[in-house]
Amino acid sequence: ADSPEYRDCAPASCNGIDVNYPFSLYASTPGTSCAFPGLNLTCQGDEADALLFLNTPTGLKFIVKSINYTAQTIKLAIDRSLMLGSHGGCFYPSINVTLFNITNDDLPLRFTTNYRSVILFYRCSTKPNATGGFNQSLDYIPGQNNIVSVCSSPASTSYSYAFSNDDYLYKSFRWFNFCKAMVSFPILASSFSSGFSDISLSDEFDLGWTVESMTLCADCTASGGRCGYSTIGNGFLCFCRQGSRYGNCN
Repeated sequence: ADSPEYRDCAPASCNGIDVNYPFSLYASTPGTSCAFPGLNLTCQGDEADALLFLNTPTGLKFIVKSINYTAQTIKLAIDRSLMLGSHGGCFYPSINVTLFNITNDDLPLRFTTNYRSVILFYRCSTKPNATGGFNQSLDYIPGQNNIVSVCSSPASTSYSYAFSNDDYLYKSFRWFNFCKAMVSFPILASSFSSGFSDISLSDEFDLGWTVESMTLCADCTASGGRCGYSTIGNGFLCFCRQGSRYGNCN
């Protein structure tokens, strides 16, 4: 009979997304795991409408949109449970979504070069300027305006603005005098190609992973094994039909 670990770590999928090492849909058992520590995913909902989630050690929840095992990237979207709704269909994160907030240094994840961090000033009473106040229009991106229209209501003098995290202008804004909140979150860099758009607020972003045992996993899989991890010895394991090995099943 096949070993329990070999059976438990069989390839899985969730609504068309293949889930393989360093990720897994299977819960860890004492001493072993089918996933690299912290990279267990959950599949929720009926098969045709199921969603794949990454729950981080810091308590954040992200929808997994795709996984690219060749590029070693995972595409995430901010789950609505982390967002606060507002008028006009505006949704923005209720907390800062930074790399440290996502991983707290516990996960082997990093932002790819394909992302930019955005600062959103939410429900400001006036418009911003470049001198630290909010009293006139700011046209920072050539041909575009930083106002996020879906989160703004000029009739009630309520404006929301977005800036790139590396834009020095926002750092001088006395936002707390004029705005209800300020939050930071990532969006795809391509969203900046033609200026900000409202869709940017719910955009997806990529995280890359660096797991040294990926080469060992390839050898394990080629030998007929299934990849896993020892939570006791803190190292890679190859789960074979007849038991676990540190290398491959040959």
